[in-house]
Amino acid sequence: MIRYTIIGGGIAGIRAAEVLRRPDPDCAITMVSEDPQPFCLRPALPDYIAGELTAKDLRTRVTDVYEVNRIEIRLGKRVSRVLPGQSTIELEDEEIHFDRLLIATGTSPRRPEVAGADLPSVVTLHTLNDAECVIACASRSRIAVVAGTGLVGIELVRALRQRGLRVTYLIPDEHPWPQMAYHASAQEVEDVLLQNGVDLRPAELLTAIIKGKDDVAAAVGSKSGAIACDMVGFAMEEVPNTTLLEGSGIAVDRGILVSERMETSVPNVFAAGDVAQAYSPEYGTYRLNFGWSSARHQGEIAALAMCGEGLPQSKPTTADEYVVTQLHGVPLVARWQ
Repeated sequence: MIRYTIIGGGIAGIRAAEVLRRPDPDCAITMVSEDPQPFCLRPALPDYIAGELTAKDLRTRVTDVYEVNRIEIRLGKRVSRVLPGQSTIELEDEEIHFDRLLIATGTSPRRPEVAGADLPSVVTLHTLNDAECVIACASRSRIAVVAGTGLVGIELVRALRQRGLRVTYLIPDEHPWPQMAYHASAQEVEDVLLQNGVDLRPAELLTAIIKGKDDVAAAVGSKSGAIACDMVGFAMEEVPNTTLLEGSGIAVDRGILVSERMETSVPNVFAAGDVAQAYSPEYGTYRLNFGWSSARHQGEIAALAMCGEGLPQSKPTTADEYVVTQLHGVPLVARWQ
């Protein structure tokens, strides 16, 4: 019986488990996730914050994913070390042995090193627990400042506006989505935000968070002066979770370096999703590729390689090149640069 171990409970790991189970009903699949919450539809978290979905909706059709695929799940468990030479991963309270390992630990949002960044009314949006914190803060707030760029920042701003908060959006770049080459123009995105009452501040950095009563944010500092607020949201750079690989011998750059088959520099160890920096023949280099669809596709590729099956003949364009979303009812299609 082959023992598969998956570190990470997001879409890359879940898709890999589904594919691994298909050809081998007798294999053992163990999944370890630092997130204490079961798998949910993370792209829908802004809709949950906005009140358009319930927590139950986030798990529709996925609540039985562990049972159906007979995954032995460890939720809320952190892997402290990966020991490929011993075919073992170490947790705080146990060791798990594997024949083949998939690392799908994703990313964590980076908080800027500014005064006040650790206040309880300062939030990020990455997990369901994060979304619960956003909702709790928003329920006792009137004014929010969101700092950062990209789709997460735009969606957090949108969700807070739909909850009725006044929102100032501090963007360190000229546009709110600089890593995208727009099909919908940057100006159209900005127009939608402005039309929906967002105080848009391009090319403006958050420099400090000023503490008020009860350790709650009272204002933020920026180049234009203090901006009053009750809560602050960060949507900064996402950093691949690779620290557990220190001393493992697995090659890491910004993410975990993997081949087109998602195999790392160590035999029988694979990586997929936002943590993987996959080789691209088109560009002749290793590239990070964030996103739900891409992570799902990479999980499938990794699983097929792990169980010795051939890789897919083609990959969906949307998995690697395009993001489709809606901003206050306006459909946007953007392409990665």
